[in-house]
Amino acid sequence: MDFLADPVILARIQFAFTAMYHFLLVPVSIGLGLIMAIYETRAYRSGKEEDAAAARFWLKIFTATFALGVATGITMEFSFGTNWADYSRFVGDIFGAPLAAEALLAFFLESTFLGVLLFGRKHVGKKFYLVSAWLVFIGSAFSALWIIIANSWMQTPGGAELADEGTRAVLTNFFAAAFNPSTLTRYSHVICAVLIMGAFMTMAVAAWYMHKKDHEKFALRAMKIGSIVATISCACMLVTAHSSAVVVSEEQPTKFAMMEGMYEDEVPPLYAIGWVDEANEQVIAPFAIPGGTSFLATGNWDTEYQGLNSLAETEAYSAIAPETMPVNLVFQSYHLMVAMFGLMALTLLLALIFTFKGGSIKKMRWLQWLIIISPIFAVLAIQSGWAPLNSVASLGSSTRASLVLKGSSCSRQTAFRWQFQAGSSLPPSCCSCSSTWCCSSHGRASLRVSSSKAPRKSNQLPWLLLRIRSCRARHLQRQRMLRQTMRLLRQRRRKESSHGYHDSSRTLVLPYRGSDRGVFHARWFRSWYRRALSHPW
Repeated sequence: MDFLADPVILARIQFAFTAMYHFLLVPVSIGLGLIMAIYETRAYRSGKEEDAAAARFWLKIFTATFALGVATGITMEFSFGTNWADYSRFVGDIFGAPLAAEALLAFFLESTFLGVLLFGRKHVGKKFYLVSAWLVFIGSAFSALWIIIANSWMQTPGGAELADEGTRAVLTNFFAAAFNPSTLTRYSHVICAVLIMGAFMTMAVAAWYMHKKDHEKFALRAMKIGSIVATISCACMLVTAHSSAVVVSEEQPTKFAMMEGMYEDEVPPLYAIGWVDEANEQVIAPFAIPGGTSFLATGNWDTEYQGLNSLAETEAYSAIAPETMPVNLVFQSYHLMVAMFGLMALTLLLALIFTFKGGSIKKMRWLQWLIIISPIFAVLAIQSGWAPLNSVASLGSSTRASLVLKGSSCSRQTAFRWQFQAGSSLPPSCCSCSSTWCCSSHGRASLRVSSSKAPRKSNQLPWLLLRIRSCRARHLQRQRMLRQTMRLLRQRRRKESSHGYHDSSRTLVLPYRGSDRGVFHARWFRSWYRRALSHPW
């Protein structure tokens, strides 16, 4: 436990947990953004209240994950100035550009139109509201792009050079730094992963409602939408995984060697499960497909790759020490990610078969439970691929914080490999004048009308509570509501005059829940009505 006394180790542990928790929320938020936009499109095209209610449901979940992602992202922003102040000063000229672009462009777009979705449903047109839903999703995906640019630059740097006698890294070519060799492949891979996460969350919610036998129509539709999105995303994931493997083998051979447990030059086989014996520098596995990994990376079965020992003898990677590198951790993380993807593919196949086959999934309790827990597979796949593979695998344990830059081109050996998702702040909100629930500071009027003096019948309510929460911005709506109420009371008075109440000139009858009746003293209500209309809200 002596390593816990090292402040650098403690800082890495703290930042790792913060980043992993943040990246637990970000995929859910981005993935549900697409689901929310799809439901808003359905509501716009159909005009049905059930589709609108479903869209509002997914909007609430998206907003909750967005708010939590913002909070954890801000914590990570502070960590760059506290835990990693020296690194921030060293690469601030390069690292700050994508972070600033993410905050000024992507997050501004996302948060602005999220405000429209939350507070503007009744204040903007339907087309503008639909466009806002898609812009929220586009903004979240655009935000992920800038963060992936920053992360990819730490993996495969470019477009920078050393200045001030090697004490500071300076940006020389923005586009070369932004679109470094691993940016596009890494971004496409991450986008597919987050869409899979959102799709499986949707399927899990649908399976839960099926299990409870509640809102089955909504659940079946959500299951269909989620399974279709998951199918398309998984198919794209296979393509992006192949391209990512090619880039890793070319640009980060140390990471590739650790992923496959290679110490010596060989044609890497494909392992399903296994264990790396770091002392003897070999992989112990029950079975393997010869040349399988070579085929996945290059399309050939006989491509030979360098192992860690051979790479350590080269000039570019001479700083690494294979005997101190956590090869087994990276090996297990990579294969856990692959195994979780296999479980998700199997779950998705079963969901597709029994969802579109007459909706028989509604009766299959075991499949419902499998889908309910399936987001755990996605979480494990994302976390095992994000943290160890992008962080530990890229570090040579014998090296300290150093970045070697030669002119505008960089060495592939980088000491800092951090993962983060920079969040931003949730837009401020007041009392939400578009909502019926309003802050007490903006005024709140309540009307309690009792029928205690009226003749009681078994089908009458003892009292009726009318609660009106008002804002200055909705004064006209309050007026319309009160006028409609008075018109309804007059109509019911005319229709119910034959009920034989003893003082029909001072009594109004208002229907409530079908056959129930609430009897009111009209004079008091009318006086309150006049005061309400004249109140300076």
